[in-house]
Amino acid sequence: VKVALGNFWAFQQMYWSWVAAAVDASVFPVLIYDTVAHLTPTTLGALHWAAAWPIKAAISALLTIPMLFPMEITGFGNPPVTLTVGR
Repeated sequence: VKVALGNFWAFQQMYWSWVAAAVDASVFPVLIYDTVAHLTPTTLGALHWAAAWPIKAAISALLTIPMLFPMEITGFGNPPVTLTVGR
């Protein structure tokens, strides 16, 4: 983008890609929580929003942990996850 359109549009592309990735990643903890809450209406489904918020924050932290490590470490744990999801 920088070569074709210059610095301004290269920055715009980088910034909005980053914003889109952050917004996209923030949706997953809520989707996971809502799915589990729907499947267990008497336990998680009955929680007040103030009690559900720490659970969503914990899910977000759990999903963030693999991103903090290099690809060599994260990739080493990928085959067991693939086998679990693939079954």
